[in-house]
Amino acid sequence: MNQIALAYDRTRLLDALARLGSADEETVLGAAQAATAILAAARLDWDALLAPALPPLEAEDGMPAAPLDDAARIAALLALPELSADSRETLGEMARDMENGTVSDADRTWLHALYGRLITP
Repeated sequence: MNQIALAYDRTRLLDALARLGSADEETVLGAAQAATAILAAARLDWDALLAPALPPLEAEDGMPAAPLDDAARIAALLALPELSADSRETLGEMARDMENGTVSDADRTWLHALYGRLITP
């Protein structure tokens, strides 16, 4: 699959982030350096990792619509005529991974970022 980022070790990243609250400055510095190294190894930055949550959609009656799931995001993106062939292929592979329950956090981050850029106003 053509991925923007490599998979990252979420467990190690969460451990490093938890250590940021330490009263010991050396522990905090080490945790920050560890978190940065984990992201660098995965070719991610904080912006890509912490992609903003999608804004709630409104239904025709003005009430909040049910939140989109990732399959609905993929369908909406595939409906765009200007979507590149590479992105179509990646989304198709991601849909198959979702059916198998093997889609990665990095893929979901990419999907949400792409949806945010191309669909969300």
